Amino acid sequence: MEKLDQIALIYSKVQSNWKSAKTIAANLNLAYSSCYGSSLRIFNLSQSVDASSTQLLALAHSIFNFRPKKLIFIDDVISPSKFLTLLSQVYEFRRLPSLHFHIYGNFTLNTAYWLELDSILKKTEVQFICASERQGKLVKKFLIEGKNHIRICPFPVDTKTYYYSPKLRDEYREKLQIQSNELVLLYTGRLSVQKNILRLTHEVANLIQKKGLNLRLIFAGNFDEIWMPYFKTRNKKLGTYYKQWIEILEQFNENVRNKISLLGFQDNTELNSLYSAADIFVSLSLYHDEDFGMSPAEASCCGLPLVLSDWGGFAGFTSLNSSCYLVATQLQTEGLHLSSKSFHQGITSQATDLSKFNLNQLRLERSRIAKQHLSIDAISHSLKENYSHKFFQFCGFNDLIHEQVKAFKKAIPFPQGPKKGTLYEKIYEAYLQET
Repeated sequence: MEKLDQIALIYSKVQSNWKSAKTIAANLNLAYSSCYGSSLRIFNLSQSVDASSTQLLALAHSIFNFRPKKLIFIDDVISPSKFLTLLSQVYEFRRLPSLHFHIYGNFTLNTAYWLELDSILKKTEVQFICASERQGKLVKKFLIEGKNHIRICPFPVDTKTYYYSPKLRDEYREKLQIQSNELVLLYTGRLSVQKNILRLTHEVANLIQKKGLNLRLIFAGNFDEIWMPYFKTRNKKLGTYYKQWIEILEQFNENVRNKISLLGFQDNTELNSLYSAADIFVSLSLYHDEDFGMSPAEASCCGLPLVLSDWGGFAGFTSLNSSCYLVATQLQTEGLHLSSKSFHQGITSQATDLSKFNLNQLRLERSRIAKQHLSIDAISHSLKENYSHKFFQFCGFNDLIHEQVKAFKKAIPFPQGPKKGTLYEKIYEAYLQET
């Protein structure tokens, strides 16, 4: 194969602090390796954003000597600004390879870095690969001729790790003392204000106490004190959010409290068993970085139906999972609003579906369908098809990114919070269903 067909992949040895980001980078690495084989060379950057200029310059020279046709970034640890500035200097008057960036949810947090790259990106073809349609709409809002630079490709799931097992289901339900007639709702991931855990707890508790539904809610993950970085309230005292969660539980009777369990952090093996044991995966996240959703993706590959907030990348699971219910979500003058009625309908409709069919057959079939979209092999094929398209010369960023970068220089960029008629709406309306 000729040198012009070679592809360079930037993959950091420095692991992200986020479990999902670590998983995504590793799985994308495998997907690209499967897609391109020997024509792909992986360039590891052993330092993060604080890497010295000497180290970054050495990496730039290595890539230049390789003469790749495409340069692909798959990690959110590396800030591309400093490195691409040096790479541009190494290439001098030669044309840069086409640049392809897998965009993570932190794109809006890092717009200042992207804006620094405007003049460099204009020297070549650029593609932003987004994990969901709504994330693509959001990123497009910051680009001139955005439609030419956006491609959609979900993040892959390791389906050797996440799969449905009737045996695991029986074993884990027995271990957790789950009754045969109990409907188990499962949330996995960070337990944070960003993920709307208090609201989810309150809604399920209401369904148990007021509606008399035989539900059990299981949380698998750790509490954190990371609050919304954009708004007026910022929590600094360790344990505050956990205390608020306990206060929610104390509003309900003992029977309800016994139906809501906190398991803490679970490794991949334990998570797969939990996904098999559960009946419905639930999340009411309104996180500004909700670009895709690795937990719903893993749950889908285990055949679980989903009940998710109609927000951000979650909406994409209607085409990735054969049974996904979206809870009505709106941006109103007083803030983001989730419909309790819609959530209740979602739980009852999914429960009704589960009662109609052979459970194991249903789960195995849903798992098969999800894997067709989300497995590493499936994403490898999607990536290969993606790179067969024409790439376009980058035209630059637009006025909105300048407005957002200016706002982010303030201590509180969105002092009014998520409300209609604000800069927040200009940016994040892309994460809502069009009305």
